[in-house]
Amino acid sequence: IMGVNYIGGQAGPYADEFPAHKVYVPAFYIDIYEVTNEEYKRFCDATGYPPPPHWQNGRYPEGQDKFPVNNVNWYDAVAYCKWAGKRLPTEAEWEKAARGTDGRMYPWGNEFTDDKNNPYKFCNGGHRGLKPVGSYPQGVSPYGCYDMVGNVAEWTSDWYKPYPGAKTGTVYDPFYGEKLKVHRGGSWANYPSSLRCTFRGTHYPWGRSPLIGFRCVKSAPEATAMHYRHWSILARPLLSICEALTLH
Repeated sequence: IMGVNYIGGQAGPYADEFPAHKVYVPAFYIDIYEVTNEEYKRFCDATGYPPPPHWQNGRYPEGQDKFPVNNVNWYDAVAYCKWAGKRLPTEAEWEKAARGTDGRMYPWGNEFTDDKNNPYKFCNGGHRGLKPVGSYPQGVSPYGCYDMVGNVAEWTSDWYKPYPGAKTGTVYDPFYGEKLKVHRGGSWANYPSSLRCTFRGTHYPWGRSPLIGFRCVKSAPEATAMHYRHWSILARPLLSICEALTLH
């Protein structure tokens, strides 16, 4: 079951998260971490692809090797995934990896606590901004994925459109269709209402934001025949999600 059917409280769901609906997702692999600056630089160096615009002389800020790459648009993320032999997750795949099978509100459970991610105003030591990937092991998802909420929001492959059975009103209609891409997970600058696993953020695919990055997935049957020629990137663990899906 993907999405929600209930009316929440202060951190409750938005209209585009309705209604809950069943989705079948075949087995897939997902990176347990967001793509980092050093990984994205390998891609740029290998292909000549332009680096993010805030990098200086093709180099990310010093000391930020393990920070998630940001300020990349949807097309940049797709290009990296293609080079790496992977792809962006669908919304359903992302939500499955974040929520597991019990329909939890956050990757770690149903209560928001400030030691499990790094949203605005709740960061350890008063830090506001990105953190190295994997900095919040307490907030790991049921499938072992880090930073599924907070740090950077993450591009998905899907266009923004209503869920099956949704009652769309005119206020939403202009935004549906092949105009906006969905990103999931919220960022360090978001409040808890945008850090729920069902929250659907949107951005134009050509647009960049310092609050958006990505992680990659690969369909499980293909992954078994993976070629490692270019893959110091893939030397880090991948998580196998091998069951059929019921999302809540």
